[in-house]
Amino acid sequence: MTKTQIYTMVTSLLNEIQIDTTLFDTFLDNAQMRVEGIRPWVVLRTQDATQIASPGDDFTVGKTLASDFREWYDEAPIQLVSNNVSQPLVEVPFADRFIYKSSGGRFAADYVNNLFYLLTNINQAYTIYQNYIRVAPLVSANNTWVFPERFHKILPLMIAEMWKNGIDYDVVSNAQASQQSMQAAAMLSEMTRWDSRLQLNMTRGIDSTASMGSFNNGVMNGTNIL
Repeated sequence: MTKTQIYTMVTSLLNEIQIDTTLFDTFLDNAQMRVEGIRPWVVLRTQDATQIASPGDDFTVGKTLASDFREWYDEAPIQLVSNNVSQPLVEVPFADRFIYKSSGGRFAADYVNNLFYLLTNINQAYTIYQNYIRVAPLVSANNTWVFPERFHKILPLMIAEMWKNGIDYDVVSNAQASQQSMQAAAMLSEMTRWDSRLQLNMTRGIDSTASMGSFNNGVMNGTNIL
């Protein structure tokens, strides 16, 4: 659904009441944010490989988090890759970076300044792969949503519920909002089942030798990932 189609459906759900467009955008952004924040959706997972770790980099050299970064999703969300060999890094608290600066296989993130630091030995050039959940473009600004279109109707249902339980609240509106809330909840349940199946399918081919338990000083033992 486009933004215009979402607005049309909301108008229909509100018995032809037309919401001010600025207020509509606020409700739309809120609904989108609520859905996307529920879980680490596969459709929001992405990877950035635009940065390089160079020999001589140490724990004082900050690297930039991806511009659309929201949160990490993997057990070892940063991987250093060179000649098809991966060195996975796990996160430790930013305040503990001095403790782990020479231990290898770790990184720390300064989320306030959108930086992360590699706490491992950099003895050659590596491509830095960041695996993370992205902040999706706003539907209100970009007209489209990254989720499959079959789930888009959850947004107008949520907007109508917000309107009827807030600005237009009365006994009748409350009853209608409850129905719309149940419809949105049913759609969210189906979205969750779909995403759970995707996540399950992604793990079927994982080999036990590639688990975190096989790491030796941060290097994946004998594993060629590419």
